[in-house]
Amino acid sequence: MIGHATMAQKEMFRALVVAFATLWALNAWSQEDLAAQARDPTASITAFAIRYDWTASFHNAPGQDMGKIVVQPIIPFKLGDQRHIARLTASYVTHAPDLAGLGQSIDQNPVPPDYIPPFKKGGLQDTALLDVLIFDQPWGRLGVGGLLSVPTATEEALGTDKWSVGPALVGITKSGKWQYGLLGTGLFSVAGKSDRPSVSALTLQPFASYDLGGGWSAGLSELSYTYNFRQNRWADVPVGGRIEKLIRIGNQPTRVFVDVEYNLRNDDIAPKWTFRLAFVPLIGAK
Repeated sequence: MIGHATMAQKEMFRALVVAFATLWALNAWSQEDLAAQARDPTASITAFAIRYDWTASFHNAPGQDMGKIVVQPIIPFKLGDQRHIARLTASYVTHAPDLAGLGQSIDQNPVPPDYIPPFKKGGLQDTALLDVLIFDQPWGRLGVGGLLSVPTATEEALGTDKWSVGPALVGITKSGKWQYGLLGTGLFSVAGKSDRPSVSALTLQPFASYDLGGGWSAGLSELSYTYNFRQNRWADVPVGGRIEKLIRIGNQPTRVFVDVEYNLRNDDIAPKWTFRLAFVPLIGAK
């Protein structure tokens, strides 16, 4: 009887070990899957991003820096059977070089070399609302929609004083541990102050990440390439990278990432080195 009891205990112990290992593997897989979905701008995950951008230096403006807090709720929803992803972007500049004294726009008043702005500016920037309809594709996902920019800036130097709208197109695909894609948006002013330059621009935001395991990933930073049709030039040409980790704050899954960026465009006053730190709680995710 003792022998049979010992054998039964051993079998029970093995069963518990297998069950624990299976649960651990399933949990690890679910966390890896959640981390990948969290990096996908077309995924139906509610999130609330809080980011701090610090431009540590500027081309042709020695000793200057800029700080900005970005708040970005991301809300998936349905209208009928059609999936949408809505994203609101609101930014508050804590401090920035005052370029307003140089004129309404850089193309009308070129910046002199090594110009030192007399003092700092701070306040709200314009607010952007993006809404895209999501379509599953054999190769990944496609999003089609539009972008609205609202003139909420509290300082002339921080906004356009224009209401602007334009199309939006996003696509993402996956290959092994890689996922990559592109978000393209256009903005064209339709109303606002007549004495301010019109808005006519195309912005391309490539994204790519590689799953390193354990909730870690590496990829491109929050790159943004904007072509100004009025000036017939690219406003900025950044290159940069990101390291990211999915962590838990209590029971709340949260993306944490750090960006480092360098702007190759250096022929006027433009950001040089930029660093970002972001916390993105995934609301409702387990």
